[in-house]
Parts: sequence; structure tokens; C-alpha cells
Amino acid sequence: MKRSLLLFLTLTALSIFVWIGFIVTRSGWRTGSIAGFEVRRHALSGKIQVLTNGVWSQSWQDDPAMMPLDAKDLRRIKLSNITWGENGLLVGTAKLVGGQTLRGRFALQLRVIEPSGTRVRDRSLRLSADWDNAGSIPWVLDTQIPTPELRQKTTIRLELIR
Repeated sequence: MKRSLLLFLTLTALSIFVWIGFIVTRSGWRTGSIAGFEVRRHALSGKIQVLTNGVWSQSWQDDPAMMPLDAKDLRRIKLSNITWGENGLLVGTAKLVGGQTLRGRFALQLRVIEPSGTRVRDRSLRLSADWDNAGSIPWVLDTQIPTPELRQKTTIRLELIR
């Protein structure tokens, strides 16, 4: 009797933990809109995704196994519509010039500058892209720096990884 009760309680506790885990992972997404882009972030994993043609996708990764881009391929990426969101999220659109797929690693350098010219923050993020010639590609990036004040200027530059 004692053994079957212990087994029952163990299985009940295990099933409760499984259900709690399922609920947290399914409902852990926090969805919002930044400058017309639908963006979501998972509360536990921190994964960020953007809604593209009705499908949630992660636009940037950091895949060390990818080969670095060369200067010619890096010049094919044109960033536009860049806007800061809350908690350091940066969104925008990337357009590929040249009509071929793009696969490789590069760095994105962010600089936040005061109106006087003083540098406030400087951050370089290593990113990987695996894009086909899809025209305009919406992206979202967690910069891990606070969103700048309105009076501060942000410069963004794509760099090679050496």
C-alpha cells in the first residue's frame, strides 16, 4: 500500500512539472510591435524572432562554424528602416544587392554618441546570416545595451571578421 501510494504521488508530481514546463514554454513569448515590425521574445530562453510573411523567424544567429564574409559580400548588405525598441532591441530591414544567396559571418558595430561627439557606448556583435535572394528581409537584434536617449545618435557599421 505504501509503495503504490509513493509511486502515485511521484507520478502525479512528475506530471504536474511536465504540464508547468509545457505551459511556460508555450506561453513564454512576449509579443510587441516596433516601428511596424511584429517582434516576440521568449521569457526563458531570450530568443528573439520577427514575423516575416506570416512566419516567425530568427533573423540573426551567431554560428561560429560559418565562414566569414569577404568584403565584396559584405557590401551587398544594405540596412534600412533601423529603429530602436525597448530593452535594447534594434529592428530594421536588410536588402541583398546582387541577386545571389548570402551565407557567412560578419560583425555589426553599434556606436551611441552624444550630440557633443562623446562616445557613450560601443558594441560589436558577431552575427551569421543565411539568406536567399528574398529581397527585403526584416530583422531584429538584441544589442544587450540600454535603448539610447532621443538626443543621442546611433551609428551602425558592418565589419569583416578576421
